[in-house]
Parts: sequence; C-alpha cells; structure tokens
Amino acid sequence: FSSVNCLSDKPILYRRRDYYKGSFLVGEYVVHYGDESIKVDGISLSFFSPSTPYTIEKIKEKESAGYFIFTEDYYDTFFIQNIKKFPLFTPGIKPIFKLDDNEKKVVEGLFEKIEIQYNSKYILKDDIIRNHLNELLHFANNLFPATERDFQLTSKERLYHVFNQLLDQQYPVDINNPRQLRNPSEFAEILNVHVNYLNRVLKKITGK
Repeated sequence: FSSVNCLSDKPILYRRRDYYKGSFLVGEYVVHYGDESIKVDGISLSFFSPSTPYTIEKIKEKESAGYFIFTEDYYDTFFIQNIKKFPLFTPGIKPIFKLDDNEKKVVEGLFEKIEIQYNSKYILKDDIIRNHLNELLHFANNLFPATERDFQLTSKERLYHVFNQLLDQQYPVDINNPRQLRNPSEFAEILNVHVNYLNRVLKKITGK
C-alpha cells in the first residue's frame, strides 16, 4: 500500500494486532515504538510486530510512503523458522533503520517486486512475495538500527501513547478476537509501571 491509499475515500482497515508491518518512509517522522520515541529524518525502513504497540507520527512527508502487512501464518507456513524468532522481532530490539541512497534503491526495488507480484495473476505469486519479504527482513537484519531519540514527549506522554495503542489492540472483542478484557493491573504490568502510577498519568493527561 501507499500513503495515497490511506488518504482515499476508502481507507484500508486492518487490525494491527493481527499483522506484522513493514514501512518504507521518506521524510521526517517520529516512531513511537514500545516505550521509546525515535525520530527519523530522511529515508527509513521500519518493522513492527503485532505484540508491540506503535504509532507513526508524520512531521513532513517528502515522497509517498509505502508499507505492507502480513500475518504470522503467512510467513510460518512457508519458512521453517517462526517469524516471532526472527532477530528483528526479538524483545528489546527497535527495528527502525535509517537508509543511505544505495540502501534505499535495494529496499525500493524489493517493495516494487512485492507490489508487482501482488497485482499479478500468477497462481504461485505468494511464494515469490514471501521470498522477497524474507530477503527484505535479512537485508534489514544487517543494518544498524536508528538511535536518535525524540525528547519532545515526556515519559508520561509516551506512557499515555503506548497505553492507547494497547487499548486499540483490545477492541473490538468479537468472534474473531475472543480475548478477555485486560484489567488495569495487567496493562500496568505490560507497561512495566505500577497500576497507581498508570492511573495518575492517565488522570493528569486526560482528566479521567
């Protein structure tokens, strides 16, 4: 998909709790990922796991952004190694990479190949897409993650943003998402803070 798709009258709806995501961005962005906010200016490649809350804040887009989404099963039915065990998705890793011009060409080429196959009528196109996807993951695994942190948000504001992402993954509760609603202590445990502190932060920022 491209950012043009997102701005159309028919936005693409998907539950991010079900999908892994790869984003190719050109411009100035702040990626709120887990408990950190990482600022990327220029060309970047980012990967997101459905188990980690995230949001991308656009400051200035220089070219149309591109991204793709896929499920755990889409990857695991083709490759022996489970996607959760891929180094990019190891807990504590922030898979957000700033690219130079040569790296941009490689990533751009792989995104284009995925898009071409996705729009083709070839009966085995998903096999080719998964190969391109795996190549992209391994290419990124050889890069150094971006380290520039964005300090415009306070730690309390970051906690609030991450809590909202966790809350977003909670709903809707339906036949396709039969999980039980989390209680406040469970949210606090995931965020690695005391439940009383989480309550105070939410009250200060939202008034509720």
